[in-house]
Amino acid sequence: MDLKERLLKIYALAQQGVGGEKENAEAILQRALTANNLTIEDLLKGQNYKYRRWFKYSNIAEQRLIVQILGKIKNINRVPVLIKPKSKEICAELTHQETVLASMLVDVYLMAFRKEAKKLQKKQKEERKVLVTAFVHKHNIFSNQKQEGRSSTSIDLDIFRDLYDKMDNVDIRQQLPGHMLENKK
Repeated sequence: MDLKERLLKIYALAQQGVGGEKENAEAILQRALTANNLTIEDLLKGQNYKYRRWFKYSNIAEQRLIVQILGKIKNINRVPVLIKPKSKEICAELTHQETVLASMLVDVYLMAFRKEAKKLQKKQKEERKVLVTAFVHKHNIFSNQKQEGRSSTSIDLDIFRDLYDKMDNVDIRQQLPGHMLENKK
């Protein structure tokens, strides 16, 4: 990890930390910037550079969930992704901030999704098919863009409602800069 990457991580902590953690990060960042003759503007320059970020998944349902999470982060309905089916990996181009947020959300939501999927291991195939849809709705994993011209798949609403109601709620408190998931205008 190079100096800029380390400083960006400290900067993120200074932005999202709480209490003494935030104050310490701010102090460390200021000392490091001064020692390296840099400014915050120098550090944040090029933050819109896109990185390829790969995510591992175990099955098609997890792949769909990751694409949905990426759509929410990028605030678009159809995220351009690369998929390596043999190695079960999916890739998207993300900025540094999007990468940090995506890593966190994918880890948290996949863990919760796997827990819900485990509850359904012995259930009917129809219930397993509806699980991704119920999970996405339960946790509001949508972009802010309106869906146009998309046909929805037919699902059994009774199964959907039952899964939705029994599903544990994952409460993610957004500590990262708020503008990342908001629709900027």
